Amino acid sequence: MNLISCHILDSTFGKNASEIRVTLRSLNDNEQIFVTNATSDGRIKESFESQENQLFELNIASNDFLKECSNMDFSIIPDIPIKFMAKKQNSHYHFSVVFSPSSYSVISVVSDLDNSI
Repeated sequence: MNLISCHILDSTFGKNASEIRVTLRSLNDNEQIFVTNATSDGRIKESFESQENQLFELNIASNDFLKECSNMDFSIIPDIPIKFMAKKQNSHYHFSVVFSPSSYSVISVVSDLDNSI
C-alpha cells in the first residue's frame, strides 16, 4: 500500500484551494483509482495500491475551481496533470501545488511510509 497527499494553494485569491476536485488514475491501464475533494485547508490524503514502476496521473481540476470561486472562466489551463511513477510499495508521495489562471508549480517529495512526512 502507498499513501498520496497533496496541499493545494490558490495564488489568485491567496488561500487554500478548499473543496477542489482531485482524481488519481493509473496510466498503465487507464483505471480511475479515486476522486476526492480537498479539505477546507486544501489537502488530500488517500491510500492506493500499485505495482512496481506503475505510472499514475494526479489531476487537479483548477479551472473548475476558479470558475466556482470567481464566476469567471479566465484560465487557459483546464487542469493540472501531475504524472509520477510509483517505483516501490509502502511509499508516501507528497505534492505541494501552487496555481493561478496562467501557471502552476509542483514540488514533490517521496519517502518510505515508515519515515513519512
